[in-house]
Amino acid sequence: MSFPGAVLAALAFASMTAVVPIAARELAGFRLPESVEVEPEGVALSLIGAHVRTYLFRDVSLFALYAAERPASFDALIASSAPKRVAVTILRPTFAAERFRTGWREQFDAVLSEAERTRYSKEIAEFIDTFETLNRGETITFDFAPGKGVRFSIRGEPKRVINNDEFAAALLGVWMGPRSVDRELRRKLLGVDTN
Repeated sequence: MSFPGAVLAALAFASMTAVVPIAARELAGFRLPESVEVEPEGVALSLIGAHVRTYLFRDVSLFALYAAERPASFDALIASSAPKRVAVTILRPTFAAERFRTGWREQFDAVLSEAERTRYSKEIAEFIDTFETLNRGETITFDFAPGKGVRFSIRGEPKRVINNDEFAAALLGVWMGPRSVDRELRRKLLGVDTN
């Protein structure tokens, strides 16, 4: 086989291997499951996108979005009648509870209008109050189920249910909505062009 032929054959073989999919599901040293099952609905969701958020050049958290199917847009994600999950794994050695709370207040202030913050003031207070200090590798899961709002768990332990679909949509909007706090996070999670 000629040299160019050998190179093409090697490239063709490489494109058939699982190297690319594996790399796409492993970030910051953590392996993301390709699918998860959301209970009590018993619905299997697939990994749609993932992204490592950084601050001052340091990895802070690993986000992963799971949904029944890849959404065409943020609006399609919200409109879907199927559950969805956002899993957030801590990458810092320690992430203090007060830092969580301050960060969330800032994010809600940046994304929600004053009227929305007033409308969801009870839900925001409950949401922020639930956070506790977490260490590297510990995960928070947010499960969104239409008609049931959002429920979230810390380290696999159920912590709170906020039964308000509008607040649940606003929360998803912080990460993936038109006014997302992080455009790259929005793009990587949704896997769609956000320009």
